[in-house]
Amino acid sequence: MILMSTKLNNLNSLAGYFSMLNLKEETKMKIKSGIQAVMLLVSMMFSLMLPTLAVAKETVYSEQLNKLIEVMEAKRQEFHIPGMALAVVKDDQVILTQGFGQMDMANNKAVTSETLFAIGSSSKAFTATLFGMLVDDEQVNWDDLVTDYLPDYEFKVEGEVLPITFRDMLSHRTGYTRNDLLWANGQASRDLILKTATRAEPVDEFRKKFYYNNVMFLAAGEASAKISKQSWDDLLMSRLLKPLGMKGATSNHATAITDKNISKGYQWNEETESHDVMPTRNLNNIAPAGGIYSNVNDMAQWLRFQLNKGKVGSEQLLSEKQLLETHEEQIKMSQMAGYGMGWMLQEWQGKKVVEHGGNIDGFGAQVSLIPEENLGYVLLTNVTATPLQQGSIGIVFEHLLGGQQSTADPSTKVDYQKYVGEYHANFGPFKDAIFTFSVKDDGKPAVDVPGQMLYELKDPDERGKWFFALTNAISVSFDLDNDGGVAAMRMQQNGMNFELPRKGVEIKPEIETALLRPFLGGYDSEKLNGVINAKIQNHRLTMDVPNQMAFELHLPDEAGFREFRIKSDTSVKFVIDEAGTVTAFELWKNKTELVETVPKIKGEVTEVLPTVEDIMALRKSKKRLKALKKKSGVSMSGSILVKSSGITGKITSQFDTKGNFKQAIDFGIFGDINVVINDDKGSTYGINPYTEFKGKYLKQAQRENPAVWFDLAGNYEEIKVVGTSELTVGDGESRKVYQLSLKVEDLPTTVAYIDSETGDVLKAKTKVMMPSMGSVSVETTYEDYREKKGLRLPYKVNINNPMMGETVITLDQVKLKQKFNKNTFSVSQPDH
Repeated sequence: MILMSTKLNNLNSLAGYFSMLNLKEETKMKIKSGIQAVMLLVSMMFSLMLPTLAVAKETVYSEQLNKLIEVMEAKRQEFHIPGMALAVVKDDQVILTQGFGQMDMANNKAVTSETLFAIGSSSKAFTATLFGMLVDDEQVNWDDLVTDYLPDYEFKVEGEVLPITFRDMLSHRTGYTRNDLLWANGQASRDLILKTATRAEPVDEFRKKFYYNNVMFLAAGEASAKISKQSWDDLLMSRLLKPLGMKGATSNHATAITDKNISKGYQWNEETESHDVMPTRNLNNIAPAGGIYSNVNDMAQWLRFQLNKGKVGSEQLLSEKQLLETHEEQIKMSQMAGYGMGWMLQEWQGKKVVEHGGNIDGFGAQVSLIPEENLGYVLLTNVTATPLQQGSIGIVFEHLLGGQQSTADPSTKVDYQKYVGEYHANFGPFKDAIFTFSVKDDGKPAVDVPGQMLYELKDPDERGKWFFALTNAISVSFDLDNDGGVAAMRMQQNGMNFELPRKGVEIKPEIETALLRPFLGGYDSEKLNGVINAKIQNHRLTMDVPNQMAFELHLPDEAGFREFRIKSDTSVKFVIDEAGTVTAFELWKNKTELVETVPKIKGEVTEVLPTVEDIMALRKSKKRLKALKKKSGVSMSGSILVKSSGITGKITSQFDTKGNFKQAIDFGIFGDINVVINDDKGSTYGINPYTEFKGKYLKQAQRENPAVWFDLAGNYEEIKVVGTSELTVGDGESRKVYQLSLKVEDLPTTVAYIDSETGDVLKAKTKVMMPSMGSVSVETTYEDYREKKGLRLPYKVNINNPMMGETVITLDQVKLKQKFNKNTFSVSQPDH
C-alpha cells in the first residue's frame, strides 16, 4: 500500500521545508486540538557569554535589564539555543543591545550586536510598510484589486474571478493556504512562482478564515516593484533600509552569506542531544515574505520607526494613518489573536501587542511592540524555531513593565504541595494521557505535558489562573471539592477550558444517569458530515463529534441550553416532541445563533464491537501478508498533485517485507523529495537538507513503509477497537466503519477507519512529528482499491493537513516480485 508513506514526505519533509512558519501562527492554527507548541526537550549547558550593555549604561532600567539578561541567558541554555541577540527600545531610546552565546560553535565565536541573522517572516512587516508608502504616494490603495497591477495573478473559483485586494493578501484572508513548495527549492523565479500559484485550489471561502500564505506576500512585493518601477529589493533599500540607517541589513542571499558577521544556523537534535548545522536557504525568490537578514542594532532602528508611527528623526517616512492601518486587525486568527497587515495582534495584560515571528532553516526571530507603552524589542536566534520566540513576549515585557499580580498576600506563600499530583487528559491529541503538576528543584511550580516538556508556571493571579511562564495565552486552574481538596486541573487556552480530573479522584454524578438515557444515540449532522453520538462520559451527557473530540456538557440552564464544558460559547438544546421523545438537538453559538438542527437517527440498536482478531480476519491479514511475502518486492509509480500549490509531480515507491522502503517525489524545477528507510536507519533529502532520522523519528519513518499495513500486529504494540461510525467515501456513499486505535511507544496514536464489509482502510488520522517544528494533524483517505495477486491496494490517496490543504496521489502502475539491489535502500548522503 501507499498508505502512510505519503504523510512523511508531505509533512515531515515538506512541512520542514516550509519553515517560514511563525511559531505562534502554527500554534493558533492547531489550537482546536489542544496545546500544540514547538518544544525542545533536554537541557544542555553552554558557557556564559554576557557582554556589557551596548547602549544604556546608567539608565533607570539598568536593574530590570540586568535581571532580564540573566533570565534570557538561562532560557537560551534551557532551550538549546547556540546563540542569540536582543535589542530593546523604550521611549525612542535603544536601552539594550545584547549578544548571548555563540554564532559559530565550531570556532567558539561569540554573538555580538553586529551578528547577522535571517529574520524569516518578520520580513512581512517591511513589505506591508513599503506598500503603505506607495499608498501615501497615491500610487495605489490597500483595497485595489491585485489584478489591476498584476493581470496574470488571477484566481478563479467556479469560473468567477475572486476580487482579491492587497489588503486581503497582506492579511492572509484569501482562502488559499500555504503553497511553499513553489519557493522552497530556491530554483523557481518569482515570476514562475506567481504564475504557478494561480493554479492552486482554495481550502476555504474567500475572506472567511485566516490561512497563512507566503506567496501572497511575494505578489504584494512584486506589485510594489511594478508600481515603483524598481525591484522590491531596491525599493526596500531606498525607502527603508537606508533612511533607517540599517547598514548591515540586506535581502540579498549572496550578500548575507558572505558577510563576516553572518551567524551559522543550527537545529537542536533532541534524539542525539546535539546541534545539527543547517545550510542557509536561499530566499531570494520569496524575499518579500521572509528574505531579510539583519542584526539587532539595525532592527532596533526598525523598532524606533514603528513606535514613532512612521517617523525617523523629523522626517515622516510613512504617514501615521498608514502605519496604524497595518497594526489594525483585518481578520481573526483565533479567539485571542488577530492579524493586521504583516503583523500579528494579541494582548499582554490588557495591552495591545503588535508582533511577528519568523522561522527559516537555522534561524528564529521575534519582533514585538506595545505601542501604548512606547516599548518594543527584537530577539534573533540561530536555531530553527524555539519556544523562546513567543515566550520572550512575557519575559521582556514583565521585566520592563511589571508582571501579573498574585492573588495571595505577598507575605503568604502558595502551598504548591496541595496541587502536586497526576491529572487525566482526554482532549484533542491527548487520550488517557497524564499531566503532572510538580515543584521544580528551584522551587517553581510546573506542569509536565506528555510528549512536550515541563512548563514552568507563575503563581496564581486574582482569578486563580496559573499562567505559563513562557506565554500569557495558556493557564491552568484547579477545582476544589467540598472538603477543599483538589478534584481537577483545568487548562485554559484560546477560549477553551479543558478539564483534567485528578488521578484517584472519582467524578461524582451531577444527575441520575437514568435521566440522561433519553438523549443518547446518534444524530446525523450535515455540517459536520457525520454522526454525532450522544453518550455518557464521566457521568455527564457528552457529544462525540466525528473527527474532533467528545465534548462533555453542563446541565441545562432555565432555557434548556447545555453549554460545552470546555467552550462556553457553544451549546446544544434538545428538541422534544409532544410524546416526550427526543427527536433532534440544536447547535447554538452564544445562545443567539442557531448553527444547525441535527435530527436523531431512529431505530438505533447498540451493537457489540468486534475484537481485534475479528478485524484482522475481516482484513484477511494472514492471507494478505503471505501474498506480500510471496510477491515482494513491490514497486509503485504514479502522479502527485499538491492542490494548494497547483503543481503536479511524479512519485515512485519501492518496499519489501524486511523493513526496507524508498520513495521519491519529483516536482521538476520546484524540487524533489526522497526518503529511504531500512530496518535500522532512515534519511530524507532533496528540497530539505540531508537529514537522518533518529529515535522516535526513525520509528515514525519506519511505519511509513506500506508493508506495515499488511502486518499491523507486527508493527504496533497496542491495537484497540474503539468504536463504530459512518464515513462518507469519495463516491458520496456512506459506509459503516470500525475505528481502530494503533499505538507505538513515543509516537502519537493513529486511528484507522476500517470498512465493515471489505476490511479496507478508508481513512487514517494521526499526528506527524517534525523536529523543532512540533507536530501536525494529518487525515488521509484511501480510495479505488484493487486486487492484484492476492494483494489489495488503494490506487488513490488523499492527504489533508491544516498547513497545506489537500494532496492527491494516484497510482498508475504496480509491479510485484521486483528485484532490488543492495544499494537500493542504502541510507547515505547523496553526492550532489
